[in-house]
Amino acid sequence: MERCLVCNTLLARDDRECVECGTKVRAVGLKMADLLLGLITLLFYGSVAELIASPFVANGPSFLLCLLASCTLWFVQRRAREACKES
Repeated sequence: MERCLVCNTLLARDDRECVECGTKVRAVGLKMADLLLGLITLLFYGSVAELIASPFVANGPSFLLCLLASCTLWFVQRRAREACKES
């Protein structure tokens, strides 16, 4: 349980403002799901860039492998975004 910084009233986890004095409760920070979604998004864009570059680079991974990785990360990104909206 948290307490209001102004009047020291006990607050529930989902309270957006203090029930006693009306002070807005500060955001604690990013949730782990939001951080994970950001990481997945970065990985997805990196895999798309590698997918585009794969036909032109001889020493990189194959086009098919890059396509598979991009599709998988796209699916995981969509699911993570839905999970963040639900919470």
